[in-house]
Parts: sequence; structure tokens; C-alpha cells
Amino acid sequence: VGLAVGDIDKIERNAALSRLKIQVQFIDQVENSLPYMFRIKFYIRTEEKRQLALLTRFQNHIFNSETLTEVEESNTTDTQLRDLRECLTDQDRRYEYRIEKMTIQMEKMVTQMDYLMKMSSELKIKLNQISNRSDAM
Repeated sequence: VGLAVGDIDKIERNAALSRLKIQVQFIDQVENSLPYMFRIKFYIRTEEKRQLALLTRFQNHIFNSETLTEVEESNTTDTQLRDLRECLTDQDRRYEYRIEKMTIQMEKMVTQMDYLMKMSSELKIKLNQISNRSDAM
């Protein structure tokens, strides 16, 4: 059984996407395993990345250490990394929102449980009083 050229391209594309997916999941796991303070400390804002990219371009232009195509490739990679980071940041925000929402729900449940426990103890007291009256009669 032979494969058509189009099939091979699809397989290569799917493999590349699978590889990117695995890399994103790995990065997400590594970032989530780090304490929040480290994530904040080592996070590079988009503005800082742009400034670093401009500085790198300027240095490369002066020292002529990279060709134009290499700079364009690094910009493409930077763009892809920025997009992945934004996706991960959005996902992190969604997780924080869900955790916050679950915390609020848990607090409500605790309040309801406290109320039910209070009502239960009051009912026990009233039942004891009723049983004591019937025993006295």
C-alpha cells in the first residue's frame, strides 16, 4: 500500500502539531509545579520581550553575527512562544477563576452545614424537653 504525497504532508503536519501539543503540556506542567512566586519572578512581559528583540536586532546589525533569515526565524519562534505563553496565561486565569468559584461554593456549603448542625442541635434539645415532660407525667 502506497501513500500519496498529500497523505505524507498530513502525517507530518499532525506529527508537528502533536509535538507542539506535548511541549505545551510539558511547559504547563513545569510552570504549575513551580511556586507562584517563582512564576511571577521569571515571567517576562511582552513589552520587555519586544525591547530585548529590538536590542538583539541592533546588536546583530552592528556585529553582523546573524543573517536576516535567522533573525526572521527567531522572530517567528518568538511569536509562536508568545502565542503559547498567552494561551497558557489564559488557561491559568481560567483555573484561578474556577478555583475561586469553587472556594466560594465551599464557603456557602460550610455555612449551610453550620446552619443545619445548629438546627439539628436545637431539635435534639426540644425533643429531649418533650420526652422529659412525657416522662414526668
